[in-house]
Amino acid sequence: IISLGEEYQDAASRHIDECTKAAERMRSGLIYLQNDAQANRAFQLANYAILLQQICSRRELRKANYDNAVKRYIFSTIYQAPNPLQTDTNRGNWRAFQVAFLLMSIQSTAEGDIPERSTVELIWFPTGGGKTEAYLGLSAFALFMRRLKNREDAGVNVLMRYTLRLLTAQQFQRASALICAMEYLRRQNENELGKEPFSIGIWVGRETTPNTRTDAISKFNRLQRDSSAENPFLISRCPWCAAQMGRYQEKLPKGIPNSLYVLGYNQSRGTVIFKCPDNAC
Repeated sequence: IISLGEEYQDAASRHIDECTKAAERMRSGLIYLQNDAQANRAFQLANYAILLQQICSRRELRKANYDNAVKRYIFSTIYQAPNPLQTDTNRGNWRAFQVAFLLMSIQSTAEGDIPERSTVELIWFPTGGGKTEAYLGLSAFALFMRRLKNREDAGVNVLMRYTLRLLTAQQFQRASALICAMEYLRRQNENELGKEPFSIGIWVGRETTPNTRTDAISKFNRLQRDSSAENPFLISRCPWCAAQMGRYQEKLPKGIPNSLYVLGYNQSRGTVIFKCPDNAC
């Protein structure tokens, strides 16, 4: 600070103070994890879920092919649950700014009565640097922590909003992979996390997604019967196993009309839900 010009002294001092506060919050977050058994468990589960999400998000598309002999869809590869022990060295590690953000934010996320709760946390980092995984990790922690405190508490916990619709669609698919990973862990730990599934939904305006359940069903029906209809549903592959989803047009011998199929979308309880078309998943 001494080497700076006089006009920069105040700003430099403010920045140093903010850095000191951030470092103190990171230390407090670490102590919080060490001393609070529920927070520690939620953090473990969140880390595990992020690793599973990393594995699933990078899987190659499992293309579908209808096998007329067995009257069902066969996929290009056999379903396999993600194995954390068989992943490359680039997975399973946090970058320094990511774990710093998590440690700084977890206590104010889990406890509503501390001063930092009113602070808006900002991740300022270049595109592709890992911002999304950092806040997905915090989201997973918040969701797990809420369930550990009360297994029956299954209301809306996280809202995400983006300025660009295309970015919203891309991030929704990444978040869906995380939710699948969390649901996978919930099913293994029902005694801790309850019986209510983790779930995710999207609403970004009718130009991108159906805005009502009635509209969703109408567009789903059109998708089934009209080969020129645009697919308004954003999931084109299973977020967990990468099985092909969406429209599938069976290729039949010449002269026989093609049959349209829609994979992975189902009409249920007055709306349209996503369900992996591979029964093994």
